[in-house]
Amino acid sequence: MCGIFFSASTQRQTRPRCLDHLIRAQDQCSCSAELHESEIALILLEHISSQTRLSYQDQQKLDNLHELQKLQLLLNKYKNARNEDMVSQVMQQMSVLAVEDTPPPRDDQEVIHSIIPEILARGPDYAQYRQLRLRNMLFQMLSSVLSLRQPFATQPVVQEDYILQFNGELYNEECLETNDTTFISDKLNLELQLSKLREEAIMSVVCLLDGEFAFVLTDLLENRVYFGKDVVGKRSLLYSTHDHGLIISSVYHGRHENVIECKSDRIHIYDLEHKTLSSKLYAELWKTHTQDHQLSLCPINLEITFSEEDLVSRTQVLLEVLLRATFLRQNTIHPLHPSREHLDLGILFSGGLDCTVVAGLIAKNYIQMGANAVIDLLTVGFENPRTGLGARESPDRKLSERSFFELARAFHGTSVKFRLVQVDVLYSQWLAHKNHVLDLIYPCTTEMDLSIAIAFYFACRSQLCEALEVTADLSKIDWQTFSTDMANQVLKIENYTSEAKVLFSGLGADELFGGYSRHENIFNDLDQAAEPLVIQEKYRELSASLISDIEIIYERNLGRDDRAMSCWGKELRYPFLDNAVIKFVVNQIEPQFKIKYEWTTVKTKKGEKTVKQFVRKHILRCLARDLNLNMAADEIKRAIQFGAKSAKLEVGQSKTKGTDLLASK
Repeated sequence: MCGIFFSASTQRQTRPRCLDHLIRAQDQCSCSAELHESEIALILLEHISSQTRLSYQDQQKLDNLHELQKLQLLLNKYKNARNEDMVSQVMQQMSVLAVEDTPPPRDDQEVIHSIIPEILARGPDYAQYRQLRLRNMLFQMLSSVLSLRQPFATQPVVQEDYILQFNGELYNEECLETNDTTFISDKLNLELQLSKLREEAIMSVVCLLDGEFAFVLTDLLENRVYFGKDVVGKRSLLYSTHDHGLIISSVYHGRHENVIECKSDRIHIYDLEHKTLSSKLYAELWKTHTQDHQLSLCPINLEITFSEEDLVSRTQVLLEVLLRATFLRQNTIHPLHPSREHLDLGILFSGGLDCTVVAGLIAKNYIQMGANAVIDLLTVGFENPRTGLGARESPDRKLSERSFFELARAFHGTSVKFRLVQVDVLYSQWLAHKNHVLDLIYPCTTEMDLSIAIAFYFACRSQLCEALEVTADLSKIDWQTFSTDMANQVLKIENYTSEAKVLFSGLGADELFGGYSRHENIFNDLDQAAEPLVIQEKYRELSASLISDIEIIYERNLGRDDRAMSCWGKELRYPFLDNAVIKFVVNQIEPQFKIKYEWTTVKTKKGEKTVKQFVRKHILRCLARDLNLNMAADEIKRAIQFGAKSAKLEVGQSKTKGTDLLASK
């Protein structure tokens, strides 16, 4: 993984303050700086300290917390009594005790200074800064590297005719045992030699790539900048055009209105001479270049009949496809400094179906490989002063313990061990880090964005936590026995910090298999007498909805989550969003195997009533049972902000909606 910053401008640009002491000047316009681990660590230590100091207003909130909680109880009482006058009075008192911050505005240069440490944080192993002039443009480039593929390769990659900045992981067969940045550079050199048209050569190489990536390629001969991401959009890449040029960055804060997340369905091309931006759609490029990694989504014909035997066979193939996608991602982890205890990876772990299946797949692969492994399961909970609940009382905490038990039991006696890392976030920590997270996730600006991102942010941080390892023989213990006597069944490790550099996520399963209530709601108006053609049409609507979810997941989730989590020098990998997995699930699995419903009779106060009973992600639950994860297979969907209780932490915030915009900084 890498951090990317690129700027091209006709105006003079100041050098980043934090790099001043390291920069070597070649002439008036050209200079460079090379940073190694220790130098990056010092910059980041100072940066995170300055970013997470409690402001005066936040300290006031903490000092007044007891009084605010008493007022919250009064507020609830008067709201229930519909006493608007008293509600208004109490809210006025609360606003005096909890004044919101209004940080000073930052100009463009100040924004650049603040972005540079964020780029370094994404790649703590190595970084290189370059400033140069080409024709009438002044360029600034910074690439930072988290080295996970050997041999080690520095960035930016500077050739006579181009400069490459690459962030990602490739899973092409040709580069599984080598460095993927070197693989791209070699391919570019070859194609640019063979082709008379430089744009065609560059596009042909981009179409070859299979994986999760973002890149910036500066063509020094034709004065163009190519930039974009993989077709699903699994890496953050933001850009902003202005009168003087262009800025591209993995992270871009400062609340600029024209900061845009790169669309995942195209490659952008910026003409440096004319300052114009164009793009080429992947769909068009695949017509003339290799289609090996084309993401062509054509849902299965609904007129084909299916049976339970079909479900069994589809589940088996799905297992094989997912095992392959997971294997590629876990077998390409070769950090610069390997962990001392075979701890290569962690899993963002709520204990729900998706992440528990990912954990089972990873364990199954390790056993097949004959490898010893320890897998960190990172679960997060928040102290919530509004409700009075502690971090350990969050719904995800109990659920994660149950799924941890089930995984440990399913793989008991194998070469794989699980460690449950329990990240408890105090309200004071939430206050201290909140504005940093807001900067990181920009241009995502809703309350829901914050509550989701801050949960992932702290899960990735995973410092000085309590970790649990099973010590008992689980072959004869059920969950009830384990949960009531956990202290005697596990080893508790205090002040534990996870060393895992690569984190796996179950993101994408809801979008592929129908995990949201909106997918279920498609069938709401069906009655028992509905004709087969009407039901088929509903399932077509479901398929279209699921494809749409995948097409916009880069904007709704991936960019934001990448920015929030990668700041800790951790890389995210998504087995469910592997191209082969997406194509198989969309094109080969019937939508009836994704959302299943049947009519059942329930008793109500008015008598018996026939209702639809839904099973979301039906085939994925079948797969979980095949992995002996039966409790996870029966678990309902719960969003992370509600499971971790990271939503609505402020006292007096109970009526805030997830779609509300956050106060501007």
